[in-house]
Amino acid sequence: MESIVSQVEVLAADTNELGRQTIQRSLRDLQYSLETPYDTAVRFTGLHLQVAMIKVGVDLELFTILTRSITPVTVSEFAEKTSASPDLLRRVLRYLASTGTITETATDTFAPNSVTRALDQPVLNGGINHLFNTMGPAIQATPDFLKETKYQNITSNTNTPFQKAFNTDLACFDWFHSHPKEFEWLHQAMRLHRGVSWLDVFPLEKELEAWDEPEKAVFVDVGGGLGQQIVALKEKYPAVAEKGKLVLQDLPETIAHVKAIGKGLEGIELMAQDFHTPQTIKGARIYYLRNILHDYPDDICVKILENVKHAMGPESVVLVDDCVLEDTGVPWQAAVMDLAMMTHLGALERTRGQWDELFAEAGLKIREAVVYNGTMCQAVSVVVKK
Repeated sequence: MESIVSQVEVLAADTNELGRQTIQRSLRDLQYSLETPYDTAVRFTGLHLQVAMIKVGVDLELFTILTRSITPVTVSEFAEKTSASPDLLRRVLRYLASTGTITETATDTFAPNSVTRALDQPVLNGGINHLFNTMGPAIQATPDFLKETKYQNITSNTNTPFQKAFNTDLACFDWFHSHPKEFEWLHQAMRLHRGVSWLDVFPLEKELEAWDEPEKAVFVDVGGGLGQQIVALKEKYPAVAEKGKLVLQDLPETIAHVKAIGKGLEGIELMAQDFHTPQTIKGARIYYLRNILHDYPDDICVKILENVKHAMGPESVVLVDDCVLEDTGVPWQAAVMDLAMMTHLGALERTRGQWDELFAEAGLKIREAVVYNGTMCQAVSVVVKK
């Protein structure tokens, strides 16, 4: 068995992201094929527990304690640091070790592993809180919601399992604005690094080589949040700023937060702009929309796109950085995102055909598309007027 494991490790070390995902999928399928019906039933029984116990680990900072210790940590030491019951800690830690979340080194003694270290990251801590406290209740409400609606597709952002779970008439993002703690967890989850950046793959310099109008906007990051993408662009391609203005747009409260942070935003114009209203910057070379349209059902997406289209000049393009599902063989990570969009936002991850139909309805078309993250089916589509 050790030789088989070693061979897999060698293969994984000498492959790309797609190869790594293929190996993981093959190992998963092998594991499931070896299960008895009882094994399968027990595995499903434990799925809810895994997230719940990781949440307990986050709340007690168990993963931080392990990661920052230079030696394995005993149950007694955990109890001293957390004030939690040793008997409770023993049971929780034993479970976390059984799932590979931490490593058991001796009786009542534990050490970190790669999963532990990942869970110690603040953004992943926020992601766990978002998953358990916000996504969890909505997912739990989904079966009853679908039964009540006679298993119809969810296409409204105010009639989803999210509204049922939280007893609200507000759309998900409107609800977040009145729940700052939950909103911060969402922001932390969204900062999780997804691997390859679009800037590593998309030919931005070629796209902009003929543009030289410094008095106009060369790149408008529409709904760009805290500015991670436009800052990354400025750092990777500093010469782009010489071709025109770099503009970060988002809601007034987000822009105020960005101004308070300030770091890394030198040379970037900050502008309050709601993308549900007409775009105020006319004739920009690039309007960039990252993971925005997958948050909304088609009718709202058409309005968002039309708001941008009416501002476009002859040389303008819209870069839509979003998930593009394959017709078959969709990775589980992207399929998870699709159902998350459905249950919370009445939205969806779209296939290429669905994107074509959406853009056509807004009077636009795809000129070309560049896939840069196969695991999440993430691609940049260059969209122009029809």
